[in-house]
Amino acid sequence: MAVNVTQKDKTLNDVIDWCEKHVAQIDEKIPDASDEGFLAGERFALQTVAAHCESMLGYSGSMPSEVPNQSEDAKKNEKETGLAGYCRKTADRTGNDTDPK
Repeated sequence: MAVNVTQKDKTLNDVIDWCEKHVAQIDEKIPDASDEGFLAGERFALQTVAAHCESMLGYSGSMPSEVPNQSEDAKKNEKETGLAGYCRKTADRTGNDTDPK
């Protein structure tokens, strides 16, 4: 299993190459084949798989090198908006009052 984008792309490219190789073999068989409909279906399926793999190549976003501490940001926002006790109290759905009064 691929563990990073480079390995994933290599695997996807291997699958694309395999599909294209088999499509080329089918193209050689179709003019003389009695089962032309079956081969056309197989060809279409391989092309569909290759196209899907191509759409999954690469990574369009950027990975953040550092993620801010979201819980600290939430506490800061509660204090700034005056909702410090309200958020904790309404989050407890068991009926227990968790407000630290």
